[in-house]
Amino acid sequence: MGAGGYRLVGSEVTQLKPLGVCPFPELMAMLSDGCEWRCEELASALGHNRRWVQRGLSKLHEEGLIRRLGSARQTRWAVPGPLQPTLLGQLALLFSQGVMKLDRA
Repeated sequence: MGAGGYRLVGSEVTQLKPLGVCPFPELMAMLSDGCEWRCEELASALGHNRRWVQRGLSKLHEEGLIRRLGSARQTRWAVPGPLQPTLLGQLALLFSQGVMKLDRA
């Protein structure tokens, strides 16, 4: 990362926002993994109570930093943007393209 929070990736310049600037940086750090999280899972992982997590999620959602998926008990939270491929998804793609093969010796 360069000065001012900029990073050059290929031919694209991206501005990065430090986690310390946003409210509830612990929640943003957890949600930044590209997975969808339930409120209860975040509370357990962070060691905070459910109400603290709910307040944080509401604040982050109001600021447009995260997105809400589903409703009621099925609600999950994630960072908006392109989905990050999982390791399993990447392996499945490599196997389907014939790049990788299983050795059944």
